[in-house]
Amino acid sequence: MHFHLCCLIFLSAVFPIQASANTTPSSSVPIYGLTLICLVLLFLLARLAYRLHQCKKKIQPQRQTLLKTLEENNQLLNLIFDASPIGILVQDHQLKLIRTNETLTHILDLSPLAIKQTETPLLDLTVCPKTRREFDELVNRMLHHPISLRDVELEIRTPLGRHRWIRVHGQTLLDQDKNIRGILWMVEDITYSHRTRLELEALSRTDPLTGLMNRRAFMEKWHEETQRAKRYDHPITLMLLDLDHFKKLNDRWGHHIGDQVLKWFAEQMQRYTRPSDICARFGGEEFAILLPHTDQQDGCTTAQKLQQRVSQTGCQLKSGIHIQVTFSAGLAQWRQDEPFETLFHRADKALYTAKQAGRNRVICWQDGLMETQAASFGQ
Repeated sequence: MHFHLCCLIFLSAVFPIQASANTTPSSSVPIYGLTLICLVLLFLLARLAYRLHQCKKKIQPQRQTLLKTLEENNQLLNLIFDASPIGILVQDHQLKLIRTNETLTHILDLSPLAIKQTETPLLDLTVCPKTRREFDELVNRMLHHPISLRDVELEIRTPLGRHRWIRVHGQTLLDQDKNIRGILWMVEDITYSHRTRLELEALSRTDPLTGLMNRRAFMEKWHEETQRAKRYDHPITLMLLDLDHFKKLNDRWGHHIGDQVLKWFAEQMQRYTRPSDICARFGGEEFAILLPHTDQQDGCTTAQKLQQRVSQTGCQLKSGIHIQVTFSAGLAQWRQDEPFETLFHRADKALYTAKQAGRNRVICWQDGLMETQAASFGQ
């Protein structure tokens, strides 16, 4: 400040002398006015410079504090980004890599450089071609429309040959003007939970003792097959089977032997039926077979062949015990638009008739009186 005042005093002394030396007395007044204006301007500039200097001294600590806070926040963001248990991939609007984290490289078995060299790493690793096409369409939509994806599950095969299931979330990134700047991908490895879910679903649909379908799974297949039968006009036959005198077998040999017999019988059902036939255990010693593309007469022939195989071979256990096994069966052919309860009732009536007629028999449903339609084996 003292320096600026000295400058003003010096200028006020110099300018008048120069002006009086080079000008006539008549022109001294305008020169002194110009000098005064210059002095005022210099004073204002000096004052402004002083104010700016003072403001800079005040702002500098705040600026340093803000920069330090910004750096700390950036470090924290990097720490969160790299320590995230979810894989993160950020791409620009041309699908060029902006940033990724270590978790994603572990999930995909790809290095950051390898991820950078491909525009669509998630798409390239997807196993199913149909899913790959659908996901590719979604990515293209995200590049043109601000949308988000939620809970898209993909099966991938990594470069190391590992099969994994991932859950993908995608979010279009917009600037202040709502222009698309890129895509944020969040990738979660759900392999373990997916396998667990499949195992639980299988358990809920499978008889734990025999490995056959349970009634719930059988009913799902029933609905599928009836829809197909309506569309293509082909027959379906239901066969109900019941092991003869199974209670006596349990009483004599024990339930652990009875369980082995049930498992053996389930194996025989699958061995002597077609892959397209649907075998299930309804409970206890009660079994069912759904025969697509099979009318009642052909179904009766299938039941007789199975009955003959079972009664001739018997159940040979590892303990050396041999148990003679027979079963009774009732069959009914599905009628168009007939509910399962009605079909089951007709097949069950035929089964009841077979048991009443002496067991070890195959009976087919007939309208009116029930009559034995097949020979008896092993009596």
